[in-house]
Amino acid sequence: MSSQTRSVMLAVAGVLLAAPVVAQNYPVKPVRIIVPAAPGGGVDIMARLIATEFTQALGQNFIVENRSPQVAGADAAAKAPGDGYTLMVSTASYLVNKVLHKQLPYDPINDFVPVSLLGSTPVIICVHPSLPVTNVKSLVALAKAKPGTLNFGSGGIGSPLHLAGELFKQGTKTDIVHIAYKGTAPAAIDLLSGQVQMMFPSVISMYPYIQSGRTRVLAVMSTRRSPTLTEVPTIAEAGYPDLTAAIWFGLNASRNTPRPIADQLQRVVAKSVSSNEFRERLLRDDVEPIGSTPDQYGAFVSAELAKWSKVIINANIKAE
Repeated sequence: MSSQTRSVMLAVAGVLLAAPVVAQNYPVKPVRIIVPAAPGGGVDIMARLIATEFTQALGQNFIVENRSPQVAGADAAAKAPGDGYTLMVSTASYLVNKVLHKQLPYDPINDFVPVSLLGSTPVIICVHPSLPVTNVKSLVALAKAKPGTLNFGSGGIGSPLHLAGELFKQGTKTDIVHIAYKGTAPAAIDLLSGQVQMMFPSVISMYPYIQSGRTRVLAVMSTRRSPTLTEVPTIAEAGYPDLTAAIWFGLNASRNTPRPIADQLQRVVAKSVSSNEFRERLLRDDVEPIGSTPDQYGAFVSAELAKWSKVIINANIKAE
C-alpha cells in the first residue's frame, strides 16, 4: 500500500470516527434558539416548549432569543457558526422570503440544516357574523356576485394568513381584497368589529371568539377535521380538496451543522412528541405534534417553498 493511499484511508477513517463523537459530546455549552419573531406568538411558544425539552434531555440550557424583524432574525441564524449551538424555530415565513424579497441576505434552503418539523395547525376560514354566508359554497357565490367588495385581513404581506387567503382566492377564482395589518392581533380586532369581513387564522388565535359567536368558522383548510372544532367541515368536504393550508413550526440549524447533531436533536424531538404531557400541551392549542426526521423535514420544506412560490408569483405579491 502506497503512503498516499494510506493517508487517504486514515483521513476518511478520521472523519467517520469523528462524526459520532461530535454528537456524543454535544452540547458542552448553552445553545441558543433564534425565533425570528416577537415574543408571545405561536412560534415563540413552540420554541420555548421545545427548548425546555432539550434542556431536560441534554443537560445544557437551550435559550430562546427573539430577533425581529423576521428577515434579520432568520439571517442571524443562517450566518451563525455551523456547530449546533445556534438553532432556529420558525414558520414558513423564512422560506417564502426567498420569493418576496429581491435581495434576501440568506438562502432558506442552502443556509440551513433541517432538523425536524415540530408541529402544524390548520388554517380556518372565519367570517364576521354579519356576512350572509354559512358555508364555503355560499361565500364563493357571494364573492363572485360582488367581485372586489369583500375583504380579508392578515398579519402582514407574505404572512401565512395572507398566503392562505391568496390560495383561497386563486383556487375559487374570486376577487377578494387583502388588507395587511402589522400583526395578527390587530387584524383579529377588526374582524370582530366588522371592519374586515374575513380572516384565515389558526384555531387557537380565534377560539374564544368562535365560542362566543363573535366570528363564524366556515371550514378548516386541512384534510382532517379539527379535534377542537369537530363540527366544522374540512376544505375538502366543502369541495376544494387542493386548498389546504397550515401554520407549521420547524426546527433548523445553521449551515454546516454536522448531521449527527441534527439527528441527536431530532431524536429528542421525536421522544418529546410521543410523550403524553408534551402532546397534550400542543393538542390543547390544536397543534398536531410531528417530529419528522431531517430528511422528511427537508423534503417537506422544498415542497412548501414550491407551493407558496406559485401562489406568490400568481398573486404578484411584493414585500413591504
